[in-house]
Amino acid sequence: MLGNPFRATSTYIEAVYYDPDQRTTGRQYFHNGSVADVRRQLTGGGKTIVSLKEHVHRALNNQIYSSGERANFLRTLSAFIRAGVNPTQAVRSTVDMIDHRHKRAELQPAVDILDAGGSLADCLTRIPLLDTTTRSFLAAGVAVNSVAGIIDPLLTYRGSKTAIWRAITTGLAIAGFELVMAIASAAAMELGGFDWILTEMGNADAAGFAEKVEYARALNRGLLVAGILPFLYIGAVILLSTSDQAQARLAAGLVLDRTPFVGTLFRHLAIAETFTICAFMLRADAPFLLACTTARAATGCPPARDYWSRVLTLHRDHGEPVTAAISKATGLLTPWEQMPLAGHSATRHRDLAETMVSIAQDRLHAATVEANRLTRRLSLVILAYLAASIGLFIYLVVAQNSVTDTLFQGAR
Repeated sequence: MLGNPFRATSTYIEAVYYDPDQRTTGRQYFHNGSVADVRRQLTGGGKTIVSLKEHVHRALNNQIYSSGERANFLRTLSAFIRAGVNPTQAVRSTVDMIDHRHKRAELQPAVDILDAGGSLADCLTRIPLLDTTTRSFLAAGVAVNSVAGIIDPLLTYRGSKTAIWRAITTGLAIAGFELVMAIASAAAMELGGFDWILTEMGNADAAGFAEKVEYARALNRGLLVAGILPFLYIGAVILLSTSDQAQARLAAGLVLDRTPFVGTLFRHLAIAETFTICAFMLRADAPFLLACTTARAATGCPPARDYWSRVLTLHRDHGEPVTAAISKATGLLTPWEQMPLAGHSATRHRDLAETMVSIAQDRLHAATVEANRLTRRLSLVILAYLAASIGLFIYLVVAQNSVTDTLFQGAR
């Protein structure tokens, strides 16, 4: 799924040269052309070449991008397009502004697609700065020839989603640190703590103390596994959701939807995302079938995908009007949300889009509320784990005191 981390994804040329006009030595990285092309370009500009070296960028060199870098990449792309630059050239210009050699090299395959005559949609799928949500929004913009128009709705949605996850991580920061310390304590006990306790006691026949220690060891192993599992779960979800394989991303969506506490939040965000995309495309006079298909492809949440599949079936196969198909499809919206959608039976798609945007905003608010509830629940779970760890230690102290009057003095 991750592929070979040592595979070559692109090459770039590092040029060191002397500039007689500035009387300085400069360094520049070229991500297009051959060594001969770079040599001609530099010597044609009056520069004296010191060295030219070709480097291979491998998957292992791929970078991590902050939320600020992702947002500013989108803002720069939008600024070029709004200034009248063709979207394809806007992508090239935005990519060329990145001066970090590894990040720029990682983006080169996307530019190569455009250079080979590929579509903008294919190019966007190869830009690592764009996550699945961003690509879905941009795919909607490409479909209706309005990439610039989709940027603002995308940034608004991403801002809300980022704020939600930031609130969760901030709320769990202290409890999470305590959880890590508790796991480390359980691991230390497993690696030698229990053996040390038995050695300190010195009396193997002391009122079955050894049996109690073995019982505590078994409980400690259970706590250790229970503490490690969430980290394995998070790692698996991240790997699946960031995979290039569609089936892997759908598997991540299924896991999130079935996870207690997390599933409700995931569904709120899926409704907000797909309704925002569909509403944008309807505002741009896109065909309803195209808008529904794009919205369905944008999410990995099973209930949301099933909902849009039912909408498509009702409209395409059963001949239901647009608003009737949206309002009658079950399994995702509440009856109160279906009511205003059904009221648009005789209005334009643009009016329907306004109601869909309102529902999306309501679901974003519901996601914020659910995130706070999730934080409280996870905090309680972590506190319960800490209490169990402390209780295990107290159990050992009580067991030891039933054998000797002084803590761990049996070996003396």
